[in-house]
Amino acid sequence: MRIDPPQSRDAMSPPPRALNVFISYAHEDEALRDKLEKQLAILRRQGLIETWHDRKITAGREWAGRIDAALRAADIVLLLISADFLASDYIYDVELTLAMERHEAGEARVLPIILRPCLWQRGVFAKLQALPKDGEPAISQTWGSLDEAFLSIAKGIAKAAEEIAAERTVRTAAGTPTQTVWNVPFWRNPNFAGRSALLAQLGATLSAGRPAALSGLGGIGKTQLALEYAWRHRDDHPVVWWIRAEDPATLAADYAALAAPLGLPEAQAREQHVVVAAVRAWLERNTGWLLVLDNAETRDAVRPYVPQGGGGAVIITSRSPVWGGLAERLDVKVLDPDEATDFLMRRTGDGDRQAAASLAEALGYLPLALEQAAAYIEEASDSLANYRKLFEEHHAALLKAGQPATEYPDTVATTWALAMERLDTPARALLNLCAFLAPEEIPLEVIVSQAAKLPEPLDQVAANPVTLNATLTGLLRYSLIGRKGDDLSVHRLVQMVVRDRLDEAGWANWAEAALAMVTAAFPYDSDYPETWPTCARLVSHALQAAHWVEIRGLAMGQIGTLLNQVGLYQSGRAEFDAARAQLERALRICEKTDGSDRPIMASRLNNLGGVLRGLGDLAGARALYERALRIDEKALGSDNPEVATDINNLGLVLRDLGDLAGAKESFERAIKIGEKTDGPNHPNAAIRVSNLGIVLHDLGDLVGAKENYERALRIDEKTYGPDHSNVAIRLSNLGLVLRDLGDLVSAKVHIDRAISISEKVYGHEHPNLATRVNNLSIVLLGLGDLVGAERQLKRALRIFRSAYGDQHPRTQTTQENLELVLRKMRDHPDP
Repeated sequence: MRIDPPQSRDAMSPPPRALNVFISYAHEDEALRDKLEKQLAILRRQGLIETWHDRKITAGREWAGRIDAALRAADIVLLLISADFLASDYIYDVELTLAMERHEAGEARVLPIILRPCLWQRGVFAKLQALPKDGEPAISQTWGSLDEAFLSIAKGIAKAAEEIAAERTVRTAAGTPTQTVWNVPFWRNPNFAGRSALLAQLGATLSAGRPAALSGLGGIGKTQLALEYAWRHRDDHPVVWWIRAEDPATLAADYAALAAPLGLPEAQAREQHVVVAAVRAWLERNTGWLLVLDNAETRDAVRPYVPQGGGGAVIITSRSPVWGGLAERLDVKVLDPDEATDFLMRRTGDGDRQAAASLAEALGYLPLALEQAAAYIEEASDSLANYRKLFEEHHAALLKAGQPATEYPDTVATTWALAMERLDTPARALLNLCAFLAPEEIPLEVIVSQAAKLPEPLDQVAANPVTLNATLTGLLRYSLIGRKGDDLSVHRLVQMVVRDRLDEAGWANWAEAALAMVTAAFPYDSDYPETWPTCARLVSHALQAAHWVEIRGLAMGQIGTLLNQVGLYQSGRAEFDAARAQLERALRICEKTDGSDRPIMASRLNNLGGVLRGLGDLAGARALYERALRIDEKALGSDNPEVATDINNLGLVLRDLGDLAGAKESFERAIKIGEKTDGPNHPNAAIRVSNLGIVLHDLGDLVGAKENYERALRIDEKTYGPDHSNVAIRLSNLGLVLRDLGDLVSAKVHIDRAISISEKVYGHEHPNLATRVNNLSIVLLGLGDLVGAERQLKRALRIFRSAYGDQHPRTQTTQENLELVLRKMRDHPDP
């Protein structure tokens, strides 16, 4: 390491930092702890150590968080060991665990001190060199007096402290004093938690000689990360200089201010650019320094201040994500859920993990929000659970209250305010729209395709790729949004602050715009597998937009339409509980907005009836279908296509209930109405003809069933092509009747084809696939392939259990079929 000698050494050299000594002890040994501290008093006066123990926590302050923070900041941890120490669950499970972790990581040195006789040799610390000499207890006949024992202990502690202090100096090159220049403006944050992977990545980048740009949303912890790195490595750098980079004037002034402590002759120059050039030249000639450019606006703003040559380390913190060509960008994300939960518990001393996890999730795992909440709880002597309840209804006030630690100059409510004020009108409009959608995976293509549904000026901006990219750039500059491919993301607290900043009219305008956009984009035939990829991308945004509009009582009819489509999608995916919830909401809204006797109400009843049937609530499904039929017959007449649909659905549930005659009559009537209104080759005819085939099959009319299945198959293949989900249904049904007619080979061919189509359409875990797999097992059983039948039944049973649970009729029937096959295999083992 090469360092130009400064011209004023004394002015540059602050006194070495005292080592932090943490004393872990049982309160029964408090008198012995006091006696030890008296022996250590001379080391404190010399500035070699500073001691800390839990009695230094002032009244009214939470204790668990203070202990943890002090333990994490310790250079030396003294374990005052006795039987009471070993018996303390808190000491052994919390303090000792963390102490040993930090010892193994080389972050602190643990010194076991044996106060009184006990089985200390069985402790996790037994491998460490214990004090007094040879690990003899302080209270024992080995020592002439207690003072003699504690003198031996104090000598051991002094030796360890001097070794650690010496190691600090050795870390830098010979002849170079440790930390000659240091201007970091913040104390080390005792509540810093997590980020170990990111700190390691930061260290690796800097060690490779590359500047690192910590990029992310305001409040995400960029400055805290840089601060923690600076403090952890304060003994590795002879110069650590912190620069406020948010403003060009401040940036230049802070950079030039380094000239004086470096003793550069240009420090007195009138022209600031001369001083800046001298500082940069010094940095480029020397090694080992650390420069932090905090809160930089843009890459171009700080480029002139980044030394070239890799002689030191440069950390840049910024909301801007654009750092190519100057620094390696490190994305700073929110905390891991477990890290955030642990932080809240440790920071507040509240052991309610469930409340901590719930609050951490509500705060989006944002470090600033977590610290602010903890500060509020600490100041108000409140609990995590109470704060979580308050946050539900008073989040706007709470995001302004609870002043965080001094390392965080602003609250959540204010930390983004300046950035939002700097946005132009289109960028603010896009952020307003995104505030009423789900926070993750917002499809940019939907905003573009539905531009006409959006308010001014976003409608024109979204329709023009050039202006849209310019608008996105403005938001990305402050990390108010994230972008990955064609998906946008917005932190949920940013969304919350944006909504809170809107007046009543603005709130309604943008909430309804989000709803209109998603409703227009959500597929109408959402129960068809072909639409599912689109539905999957939109469902979270649909539910979020509907929520914000519904709580204000706006656009209720549109909400009902969207929830109905979401419910149909979830029903098609066999997510019946979720589908039921959305369809029941849609039904309630329909009754309020359209009344209880309109055809649209009948449509909602039919959809919910299908879900109840899927859940096995046949009586509930029948009641809904019959009500829908009454509404449509009264409103539309007895020969309307909608009436045919109602009658067909009723026939399905009658068949499930065992009323085959009633089901046959329903299907025949539905077919007659449909042929009259839509013609004999309409896709609806295929559905009803196939259903009639099922009932004829149940009644033993195999030839009639086969004719109906074949007719339905011809219609669907002509309408949809050979690989449609409806074609799979017809093939599977036809295969079963062929099996009963004795043509097992043809039956297997048809069902194998049905399974192949279903796997492509639904994937490998859908109940519709399980139905076809179950049908294949029946054919295999007829062919005498018990092993194959067993394999297929186990596959179907696993899928049904996952979708419906153990009590569903389909699950139970499949279980019974499997048991039958297993009995046959036992009774007729292979020769």
